[in-house]
Amino acid sequence: MSGGALLVVGVFAALVVGIMTVLGAPLLAIPIILLLPGPIVTLEVLRRQHRARQIKRFRDDAQARKIGFDAQDRETLSR
Repeated sequence: MSGGALLVVGVFAALVVGIMTVLGAPLLAIPIILLLPGPIVTLEVLRRQHRARQIKRFRDDAQARKIGFDAQDRETLSR
């Protein structure tokens, strides 16, 4: 089940339970249900950004560097 479908089912279930218990409960439950995903999504976005920065740093550190050859190295390469 996708995230959107799960959210719709969750809201519907909360409405049904709220109506069955107290008639005014859905009016209070809907804002709470809509606010809960916010921090979860924010934490996930921050975690992914952090991971992307780590990968970029790793990639930048792994780039090839120029190396100066001395006379012995050039002699070895010419063989």
